[in-house]
Amino acid sequence: MLYFSYGSNMDSAQMRRRCPGAQFVGKASLRDHHLVFPLPDESWGGGVASIAPRPDARVEGVLYRLTPEDFDALDDFEDVDRGDYARRLVSVQDANGATSRAWTYVNPREPGLFIPPSRAYLDAMIRGAVAHGLSSNYIAELRAIPTTRLEIGG
Repeated sequence: MLYFSYGSNMDSAQMRRRCPGAQFVGKASLRDHHLVFPLPDESWGGGVASIAPRPDARVEGVLYRLTPEDFDALDDFEDVDRGDYARRLVSVQDANGATSRAWTYVNPREPGLFIPPSRAYLDAMIRGAVAHGLSSNYIAELRAIPTTRLEIGG
């Protein structure tokens, strides 16, 4: 099963810890969506990412092939039981323009709420984006996201 990561799980070291069976497939993008930060996360010390619909927008990310056990582990990490995230099936395009169906995690809260991410969280996203060759424009957009002033987690 495919998983589309757009947040800190783009960082390969983090994904290996969380999902040892994960296999990198390639970079991908999700059309008509944008990145939002509607959920506070105490362990990161700031907001964490989700996606929300927006015409003519695009979220870049990473595709992994996961085992059912990996998805069980991600459900736990993403606090699906508490309602922090829900797993959704989306259509993403790979670097060659081919469309695939992949699971991703979406926060069901109000997407208009912006809780600035911590520098540590945003750095994990940027590390993954750079390592997997996401576009320079998208990486610049990530670098421009304002972060919390007080760093308390990470």
